[in-house]
Amino acid sequence: FETRLSEELSRAKRFDQSVSVCCLRIPAECPESVMRLVAETLRARTRKMDVVGRTGPREFGVIFPNTGVVADRVALRLAEQIYG
Repeated sequence: FETRLSEELSRAKRFDQSVSVCCLRIPAECPESVMRLVAETLRARTRKMDVVGRTGPREFGVIFPNTGVVADRVALRLAEQIYG
């Protein structure tokens, strides 16, 4: 994930484009099956060009290339779908 983030930030700078990042932390008491469901939900609800990755034992990150201010609405919708 960190490698892709670095690549996307470099690309955005080089082409004067926007890139946004969303970080989600899942409660520690959630079983691994929930973590897999979160990953599946993130992948299903993002664009093909977006990058979804696990950034820690209970954390996920999503990179949204070329999104700008729209990313905050997308991140909010993702959080609502995951956290209820």
